[in-house]
Parts: sequence; C-alpha cells; structure tokens
Amino acid sequence: MARASQPTLTPPISNPFSTRFVQPGELPWLAPTPAATLSGLRRRFEETLNRRGAIVGAHGTGKTTLMLHLLRLLEAPQGYLQLRRGEQPLLTVLLKIARTPVGELVAVDGMEQLGPVGQWWVRVGTKARRQSLLVTSHRPCGIACLYATGVDDRLVERVIEACVQRAGLDLDPIRRLQLINAARRALGRNGGNVRETLMDLYDWFEETDHGEVGEVVEAPE
Repeated sequence: MARASQPTLTPPISNPFSTRFVQPGELPWLAPTPAATLSGLRRRFEETLNRRGAIVGAHGTGKTTLMLHLLRLLEAPQGYLQLRRGEQPLLTVLLKIARTPVGELVAVDGMEQLGPVGQWWVRVGTKARRQSLLVTSHRPCGIACLYATGVDDRLVERVIEACVQRAGLDLDPIRRLQLINAARRALGRNGGNVRETLMDLYDWFEETDHGEVGEVVEAPE
C-alpha cells in the first residue's frame, strides 16, 4: 500500500530585525560618506589622537557598533566595558582601569553616564597607567573627538539592506518599497534613533508578514 505523501512545509521567514541580526557588533558599520573608513579612523586614533579618542553622537546613531568594529581592528576587545543604567558606573570603570594591564586599551561605552567628575577620574586614571582610551558619549567629554555619528534616510536604507541580506531574504520590489517607507516613518517617530527604528521594524515585519501591509508610496528618485 502506497504511503500518503506528506505536505510540504514552507520554512518560516526570518525576521531581518531580530536581535541576532541587529545587535551592536553584528551589523557592519556603514559610514555616511566614502571618505570615512574604519582603517582611516584607526589611523586617526593611533597617529593623530595618540590613542585617546571619543565617538560622539545621539542615542542610537551607531556609536557602539563603530566602537566594536574599531576594537576588532585594534585587537583589543578585552578592554571593552559597556555602562548600564542602574549600575555604579564610576566604580565599575575604575575597577576596569585597575584590572587592565598598564599600557593597554580601555574602552568605555557610555561615558556620559559618569558626569564631569567621573569623566575626569577616567582621563586621569588611564593616563597614570599609560593606557589608551576609547569612549562613546552623547556629548563632548574632555577627550578629542575621533568621530561624530549621524543618521539620514539613505544611511538607514543601507542598514536595512544589510539586515535583509544577513537574514538571507530576497524581497520583491513592492515589499522592499513598503519596508523603506515604514523605516522612514519609524525614523521620524524616533527622532533619528536607529536602534528604536529597528525595533519598530521588527514589529512591522511581524505584522505585515501575516498580510497586514500598508499603503505603498513611491520612493523619491
């Protein structure tokens, strides 16, 4: 007796904005202009700024992503420290400085959380131990600016394309245009915060993947 054929199951579509695709360090760093390159920033950090620099920009504009890619180039991932709300940030950083070997690199992600006095202690402490220092901050923090991050629609479109490629998706032109329009709306709602925009796009993709698509608007030339 012939066995009944089994139905073919279509594998679920990966959401390109899942955490595994968009968390800092997973996405490539995309410069707004060809003049800005990781290798160029590395040279500026090492040669011009004497290995002490800050990546400055608003929340969610790619500071952490840039820092993590630079640390890989500098071969110093062990020096990385991300400050989180609710911690004792100054104590955490001072312990990191003390535990990092003399002459090595200390990288502080979220320097603005320390305040002026805490930032002073970090600058002085790393200099006393002859350590290099790379930080991210929402505003100037007494360390020469290595790079100022910024966001526009075109850059966000490139980030989205990178997410789609990493997820292995091949979107048709209409679906791609819907996604771009959704991203522009989300970027406006979130005041230029790319991180929040990607979180919104995760929800949008989940909803529209089940047939709830929005209006299609022609993209400008």
